[in-house]
Amino acid sequence: MQPEIAIELPKTLSRFCETVIANHSGNWPPSEDVIAHQFISFFEIDGLLGMWDLEQLCRAIGVEVVSRDLPKPLRGHNCTYQGKSEIVVGTVQGAAGLGSTEHTLLHELRELIEYEFRRLGRAVAANFPDQESRAESFASHVRALAGLKAAKCVFELVGGIESRLLQFIAVIVVAALAMGHYLACVNLPQWEDRFPS
Repeated sequence: MQPEIAIELPKTLSRFCETVIANHSGNWPPSEDVIAHQFISFFEIDGLLGMWDLEQLCRAIGVEVVSRDLPKPLRGHNCTYQGKSEIVVGTVQGAAGLGSTEHTLLHELRELIEYEFRRLGRAVAANFPDQESRAESFASHVRALAGLKAAKCVFELVGGIESRLLQFIAVIVVAALAMGHYLACVNLPQWEDRFPS
């Protein structure tokens, strides 16, 4: 008997969209929370997502990421031409930059995902305003979920602390940081216009 050989195909936006369609075709269109969970699972994201992590993910799936100054109020844009995709993320300074570039990159990536859904004949967004709203929601959910996965790993480490008092304090601190990160991710779209860049 021949041993089975498992061949793992490269992870692409197209395969991601095909997976979402296969898993949720009976309840279409899926919410951005569902797409974000699927994204975290499909691309095996296991912790906080910094800009370097996102650039590596994009490079692995064939999306070039470029950072440059953009005219206000534009934070980023994306394009696909002759089979090549690019995301341009505007440079941000100061308090406005805390998580903003990562959020923008994920927003633009969600728009590329939408183009792929449309190519496959299964659009999620009904129109352009819906697509923008969904991209904002997706970016917030992916960052928040990645942060919660990181917190879960830290909670597991906290369980190894022998002193019950120190363990309790560590749980409170980690929970507060995780909740703060989650709220910051979810509320960033409303806050970023209030910070000077």
